[in-house]
Amino acid sequence: MPKAPLHLARGLAVAALLACGEDSDGSDPVAQCNTLITALCERAITCIEAQTDSKLPEGTMDDCVETSSEVAPDRRCEDAVGVSARYDECLSTTRSIRCEELVSIGEDGEPELTLIDACRQAVQVD
Repeated sequence: MPKAPLHLARGLAVAALLACGEDSDGSDPVAQCNTLITALCERAITCIEAQTDSKLPEGTMDDCVETSSEVAPDRRCEDAVGVSARYDECLSTTRSIRCEELVSIGEDGEPELTLIDACRQAVQVD
């Protein structure tokens, strides 16, 4: 059985999602960041379950979201001040990307995730 939460968080490469910057509009960047992390975790879990033909343990979603913040403790959603112009594209792509493009299963049976290009630096932190 894959140890998904840790690998999900590593694979999400939260540091690449979050970049330094200033708020560009009046939206709630903290909520937008949380929405993006949740969408990435949901899609990754769905893909891992499909590719490994196994159900991940109860609580994997919560673990993924929580662990994502721990991967880049200096860049958390709580510190978000804005999103890039590609945020909407990132979120849309995250929800619709083919599993084969997002998740690969390593030789050790562990899932590895690929960061979606549109999501690079999608959220700015202070």
